[in-house]
Amino acid sequence: CLYPKIFHNVEEFLDTECLVPDFMNLFYLEHKEGYQLQTRLSIIHIFSIITSMTFTARIISFNLQVFGFAFHFTDGALLIPVVFFIQNIVTESYGYINSQKMLRTSLIIFLIFVLINMFISYILTQNAYTTVINTLPRHTISFIIALYIGGTINNFILYKLKRFFNQNFLAMRFIASTIVGEFIFQTIAITLSWYGVYNFHNLIPLFIIPYTYKILFEILMTPFNILICRNVKKLILS
Repeated sequence: CLYPKIFHNVEEFLDTECLVPDFMNLFYLEHKEGYQLQTRLSIIHIFSIITSMTFTARIISFNLQVFGFAFHFTDGALLIPVVFFIQNIVTESYGYINSQKMLRTSLIIFLIFVLINMFISYILTQNAYTTVINTLPRHTISFIIALYIGGTINNFILYKLKRFFNQNFLAMRFIASTIVGEFIFQTIAITLSWYGVYNFHNLIPLFIIPYTYKILFEILMTPFNILICRNVKKLILS
């Protein structure tokens, strides 16, 4: 769309497909109490990314054989659903543009964290610390690519469904966007991180268990997601 454009409410402003300049965004939103929560959500988002990636190289194996597969689970997968949970809240409450800004900022901070720790590992001689850090480069690259693509698709689907259903069917929209976004994330992350380490036969359960866990997490947390979004919108619109 072309400027000037009149926005009748905050949600219309956030959901617009116009490329709103940053200074206009900040000028319009800086005094809203609801946006203080966005800062807290962004901190949780960054913390979840850093924590999950620090432990992503650790594999939990289950002594259970189903259909000939030995099931595995990465420690890092435990907190990834929180990342998508936060993104859903921000996309729904603050708009697609703000959610994408949060995603890009978190990934930049995460990359800086990795680079700093890699530098420290060259200085220190602790074997345990060095062992953990040495696994980060490959996982970092795969994680950044997977989360940016999967997270962007998740946010975009949620944004488009919100417009298509006129902000109705919130639970369905959360779950549907997460199913697709997490599938894209899991496929890219598993392939780039573990292909060559495990054969294809072992990659399948490494995909299935975490993906199933993430979808169940989103389904169980959807009532809380809805509650948070409604309260945030009340703060923003008050």
